[in-house]
Amino acid sequence: MKSKLLPLLLLSASLSLATAKAQTVLFNENFDGNTYRDNTLLNDDTYSAVGAGKLEHGLWDVRYLNVSASTDRALSGTRSMKLDLPADASKDYAQVLGYFGIDGSEAVPTQEAIKVRFAFNLTNVNTTVEFYIRDRAGNNVGLVAIGGSQANVRLRSDGYSSTTGNLNSNEWYTLEISLPSNPQSSSEYSLSLFDATGQNQIGSVLSGGFYAPNTSGVDTGYFYMGVAFFPGDDASSSVYFDDMSVVTIPEGKTALNLAFGGAVCFALLRGKGLLQRAK
Repeated sequence: MKSKLLPLLLLSASLSLATAKAQTVLFNENFDGNTYRDNTLLNDDTYSAVGAGKLEHGLWDVRYLNVSASTDRALSGTRSMKLDLPADASKDYAQVLGYFGIDGSEAVPTQEAIKVRFAFNLTNVNTTVEFYIRDRAGNNVGLVAIGGSQANVRLRSDGYSSTTGNLNSNEWYTLEISLPSNPQSSSEYSLSLFDATGQNQIGSVLSGGFYAPNTSGVDTGYFYMGVAFFPGDDASSSVYFDDMSVVTIPEGKTALNLAFGGAVCFALLRGKGLLQRAK
């Protein structure tokens, strides 16, 4: 009986381990759910999308206006997130933070490798957007500049910047940023730029060291992402974001180990004749 159960037990253990290492969603918003209202600020007094219990994964924190769920344009559905400046703005930029969380009840940092993906659309590519990922202490880990006088995408690393792509105003693009597991001050991250479909890569893949981590290492892992929009001289300009997601990346070595371990077990069982006797 034992010989018959052994292969099944090994298979069950392998599947359990594979499930434990599966991708986890930490943030996922396309702005079309009931949390948002058309052309309404994310921190509206009546229909606020800010704080715990509002999103399925993670939570929003709006620091400076204007950040709204807009029907002006969208890559998917009917809404996107719009950042611009009101006429009476006391600040010269708009900013919003998205905290990571397995559910929407609280923000939770992660030490796992993550992939951040979002679509963006600038009404004026000579205005500047900064997209960043920080640890729990607020240290910049990844920092990406979009647009500006160069009208491209720039990966910022400690001491230098690399560039890719040539952006056009009023066009959708998709950006993907990958960060490693167990982040350290010496870790590196990478980014890829795609067209609106998210399938056709534009320019080259960029990579570099973390932008400005704490010298003692990354404090408790990745905690939140942020968007800051600097319209400069064009106060009437805006930037739109859609299909924003953050997911953990299952370690490649886990799948390799499972496959290798399974092959070894199969060979051993076959050599022992257990597979034949289990029939």
